Amino acid sequence: MFITSNLQENCMHLSWKEGQAVLDPSQFEFAFVNRLPCDDGCGWISSLEIFGVEGELLLQVQGACEDQQAENLRLRELFSSLS
Repeated sequence: MFITSNLQENCMHLSWKEGQAVLDPSQFEFAFVNRLPCDDGCGWISSLEIFGVEGELLLQVQGACEDQQAENLRLRELFSSLS
């Protein structure tokens, strides 16, 4: 998965092959990077979750966990670099 981002009119625009998201960073309150087990039990996957002031999930981004393939390390490194 390749995500591009840019900031326009105080909103963050994220785009990827399958879609896009427009987010207002002033609404972000908490962000977590989680390591979750894949459904097939054969590996782990990283997930970025951003929550609003009232605890509502604003955005969740995670890689695909398909056919026992290794986790996308580039995506994991990107999530880990956010602090």
